[in-house]
Amino acid sequence: MHNKLLTSSFFVITVALVVAALAGICFVRLTYTDYLSEVQADKVEPLLTFFQDYYLSHNGWDDIGAVDIQRAYSGRAFPEIIHDDMALMNLDGEIVLAPNMAQQGIKLKRDLWDLAVPIPVKGVIVGYLFSGSTIDYLLTSQDSHFISGSIKAIVGAMLIGLIVGYLLSVISIRSTMKPVWTTMAAVKQISQGDLSLRVPLKPYRDMAEVNQAVNDMAASLERNQEMQRLMMMDITHDLRTPLSVQRASIEAIEDGIYPFDQATIALLKDQNQQLIRLVEDLRLLALTESGRLEINKVPVVLDEFIENLLTHFSSVFAKKAIQYKFDSMESDCVVDIDPHLLTRVVENLLQNAYQHSPENSVIEVRINKHADHIVVTIRDQGPGIPPEKLETIFERYYRVKPVENGGAEGIGLGLSISKRIVEWHCGNLYAQNSEEGGAVFVIELPFPGRVPPGQS
Repeated sequence: MHNKLLTSSFFVITVALVVAALAGICFVRLTYTDYLSEVQADKVEPLLTFFQDYYLSHNGWDDIGAVDIQRAYSGRAFPEIIHDDMALMNLDGEIVLAPNMAQQGIKLKRDLWDLAVPIPVKGVIVGYLFSGSTIDYLLTSQDSHFISGSIKAIVGAMLIGLIVGYLLSVISIRSTMKPVWTTMAAVKQISQGDLSLRVPLKPYRDMAEVNQAVNDMAASLERNQEMQRLMMMDITHDLRTPLSVQRASIEAIEDGIYPFDQATIALLKDQNQQLIRLVEDLRLLALTESGRLEINKVPVVLDEFIENLLTHFSSVFAKKAIQYKFDSMESDCVVDIDPHLLTRVVENLLQNAYQHSPENSVIEVRINKHADHIVVTIRDQGPGIPPEKLETIFERYYRVKPVENGGAEGIGLGLSISKRIVEWHCGNLYAQNSEEGGAVFVIELPFPGRVPPGQS
């Protein structure tokens, strides 16, 4: 990138200086041409009468080359003119009179005619007079040296300009590219695992937005890395607990301490279910994030669907003497959903409400129908959710309160998976705090159903 910028700058400077040099050369030539035209007009003006008379008397320029100009002008009042070089050109551009006989008969280019003084006869131009050496572009040796020197000076200035421009380009590009190099170096270090690195913003204001984006990316990666680290700790904890219980139970059965009865089998089965649920959560998360989740929708009576789930969950609520209150504003409301996936969503929300509800409290579930969607709300009577956490609780591996600080067990996948499942139903899942206390989770489902993303 540095080499490309340097090459581009050098190319632009070169073209600009070349154009300026050519313009300068043309300007010098035009300026000197105007000067010559004025000088010639002053010098040949006294000779116009002689050539006009000659043209009238001879009806043209016949035999003009044989005329002795000095004899014809002997005794006149302008001997300095007689001694100057002079050339006469007819309308065909042919030299018919010149100081050097070898120059007679030569035709001049049309662009040189503008340097000559026209000879008018009865209002018609019949020829042109030049003062100076016509064949040598009407320039004296001294004048030629002046023009040549001017051109050399312009070319020299152009070369100096190229060198200075190149040096300034190098300095400018280095100054311009410094923040880019700094950002590139930071990105490289971040890609190598140094997620704590941040790019300074104030010294490089032109790159402030890019650098801020890089810093945000690094912070996000660092946060995700920390969340993944905690997730691994939580997965280890969640796997270790049921596995340890299973191992201890099996060893106790082998040693004859526990009888191999229905109670022991139920305990082992419960621990096995925890392992299966954990693996299933990880599988669902991978499917939703990769866009490969398959939804099999069928018409379902929503109020019956929710009430059945509450009935199955009543045994769990009984452990803390929790009652549930179900209120459906719309009976026999049919929606198109995937019953298996929506069961996971509602169970996750009921489990979350159970974990955060005090004993002898009430969990309220309500269904409301709107013009184009159905709303299911689940409210507990727990401490609620900190306002700044209402959005982040749906991030994967996130929990309001870690296990080691007294939070509920789990790896923080339930709400994240639930939100993605609802979104795949073209709905929405969000949380808010109730004015009466406790947290409220709101499920919005389209009514009638819409096509989920990735399906037609």
